[in-house]
Amino acid sequence: MCGILGFISRQEKCSRETFTRGLNTLESRGPDASGLFEHGPVLLGHRRLSIIDTSADGNQPLHDATGRYTLIFNGEIFNFQELKKEKLSGIPINFRSHSDSEVLLYLLIHFGTDCLPWLSGFFAFAFYDSQSEETLLVRDRFGKKPLLVYQKNDTLIFGSELKALMPLIGSYELNKEAVFLYFQFNYLPPETGILQHLSKLSPGHLMRINRQGVQRECYYQTVIQ
Repeated sequence: MCGILGFISRQEKCSRETFTRGLNTLESRGPDASGLFEHGPVLLGHRRLSIIDTSADGNQPLHDATGRYTLIFNGEIFNFQELKKEKLSGIPINFRSHSDSEVLLYLLIHFGTDCLPWLSGFFAFAFYDSQSEETLLVRDRFGKKPLLVYQKNDTLIFGSELKALMPLIGSYELNKEAVFLYFQFNYLPPETGILQHLSKLSPGHLMRINRQGVQRECYYQTVIQ
């Protein structure tokens, strides 16, 4: 288990101190390492629990050799070794770690979102292209790993837990309809948040955040016959 946190805005500013305060609330999810990346309108943070590759080479945010692409990842990809061999063996890549995260990084670089159906596992991650300034948020097909999204005006904040988002959000309003639904069902339906402007990225969905705006897409659907 790891923790991720992100802030994207072309109008608002988030200080590193405030962002770090939010990121540190995820220490119980990732006690082994902490990392922060900032570029233009984007701040990305990661708290790491070392499992597959316990060396510092697996610390995140994770960057490719050119520095153009950045990944923060929470979860596990069970078939990453097979994907590394089958999909990336013919591409000249100098892997610096033995982590599933680095395999995912290069799958996204070379195959884009076409690689998402290949992934077997559970995950929530953010992938950032500093050249196009596009951020991709993705949640696994069954929603095993959480991904909360707070979107208000030009600002988008996302993370593994609500407590990490709170220092970045500041003032807030309760979603009264969500409170009613919680007391009625004892849980909140998908994409419903306890705060105004807060939602959950649905299982099997992705978000694209770029200069044109924000788009949500479904990349996986369960077919029942």
